[in-house]
Amino acid sequence: MFLFNRYVCTVLLLVVLFAVMGVRSAMAHEGRNVGDYNFIVGFIDEPAIEGMINGVSLRLTSLKEKEPHDHNAHTGGVEQSSDDAIHSNAVGGIDTLEVEVTHIASGISKLMSLKESFGIPGQYEVGFIPTSPGPYRFRFVGDIKGQAVNEIFESGNNTFDEVKSAKEIQFPLQLSAPRETENAARGALETANEAREDAANVASSASTGILLGAIALILGVVALSLAVLAFQRSGRKA
Repeated sequence: MFLFNRYVCTVLLLVVLFAVMGVRSAMAHEGRNVGDYNFIVGFIDEPAIEGMINGVSLRLTSLKEKEPHDHNAHTGGVEQSSDDAIHSNAVGGIDTLEVEVTHIASGISKLMSLKESFGIPGQYEVGFIPTSPGPYRFRFVGDIKGQAVNEIFESGNNTFDEVKSAKEIQFPLQLSAPRETENAARGALETANEAREDAANVASSASTGILLGAIALILGVVALSLAVLAFQRSGRKA
């Protein structure tokens, strides 16, 4: 009996856990009506982690009155117990939408073409690897069956997840991100270049000083020679 109760509790716990995860996944996307359509937008995988493959996710559905489908087209001719028609408001077959992805902190952006996921009508995605943490902006442009689209979604606390630094979930060791390593290497290279330029300037200044000193020495010798010559001439006259 104890084992049975323990089994039941475990099953209930798993059910609650998966339900919470499902709610969290839904909350991590932003939903908004755009004209005759509803957009649900976010990263493909959330939380989004710096340096890990991810992408833009768009779930597109129609707000227009649903059109009933033929039962037999979905049931293979098997009679159903319910008389309700099977409905679907997913908007598939759209190849005229693009998304401009912007890393807000740096202002760097790139325009990408959305592709419909195989076997999932109305689900559009495009993959990329976010290489910097922080908030991102997704601007959808193009048209949907003649309706022009120019809609902006930004990550945030009340929308969809911002990209997190990989250090936040690394365990047991926290490793430097490729971005940090590259920045450190770039900084070291710039410092080395500056030091080389300074050394070259010092060497150039030293060379100039030596040259000027040599010229001064030559002029001094010439002046001394002229003075001796003048002294000798004055002695002869005397």
